Amino acid sequence: MQNKVKIMAILLCSVVIYSCNSQKRFVKNDNLCGFDDDILLKEKTLSLSKKQDSLLLHKKLIEVINNKSTESTLFKHPTYGTITNKLTNKQTNIEKSLVYEKGKLIGSFFSYVKGGENIGKETHYDTDGTITKVIDHRQADKYPICYKEAMAIVKRRMANRDTIFSLGKGKWVTKTKDTVRTWEVFVREIDKKKEEEKSWVYRVNAVTGEIINKKEVISNPR
Repeated sequence: MQNKVKIMAILLCSVVIYSCNSQKRFVKNDNLCGFDDDILLKEKTLSLSKKQDSLLLHKKLIEVINNKSTESTLFKHPTYGTITNKLTNKQTNIEKSLVYEKGKLIGSFFSYVKGGENIGKETHYDTDGTITKVIDHRQADKYPICYKEAMAIVKRRMANRDTIFSLGKGKWVTKTKDTVRTWEVFVREIDKKKEEEKSWVYRVNAVTGEIINKKEVISNPR
C-alpha cells in the first residue's frame, strides 16, 4: 500500500513539474507564435473583372476561391466603397484581410478565424504604398503567451474527441483585486456515452501560461 502511495505521489509530482516546465518553455520560446504575414507584390493592387464589379453592386460578399486549402471572398463596404479581399488558410485558420481603395492597397491585417481575434501586425498605407501606421496586435510584452501557445496548453487537458471552436483575449480579476490578462479558449466536449455535448471556457494566464479555471458556457461567444 505504501509503495502504491509513493508511486502515485511521484506521478503527481512528475505531472506538476512537466506542466510547469512546459509553461516556462512557452513563455521563453515563441517558436509557435510565428506565421506567414508577408504581403505579396501582386497583392499590392486589386483588379476586378466586369462580372465581379457587377456582383459587388448587388451583393455584400462574393466568393472568388474555395478549395481544400484556401478560401477567398471579396467584400465591398457600403459606406466607404473600399473592397476587402479576405484570404483564409483553412489549414492554419488564419485570415489575411487586404483592404483596397480604387484598386490600391491601403490596409492589411490578420485574424484567427475561430473567434476573429486580431493577430500579428495591422498595417496602413497611403495611396503611394508607403506605410503610414503599424499596430502590433501580437502585444508580446502584455501577452508573452500567444494564441497558439494558449491553445497548445489547453489541448493537453482536452480529450482527443474534443475541439476548440473559439478563442479571444480577456481579463481576470483575482481575489487580491489584481487584473490578469488572459486567453479564453472555448472547447466543445463530446460525451459519447451520454450522447451529449458541453461547451467550456478555459482561462489561461497570458503571462505565465497557467490555466486559471475552467467553466461551462451555454452558447458560442462570437
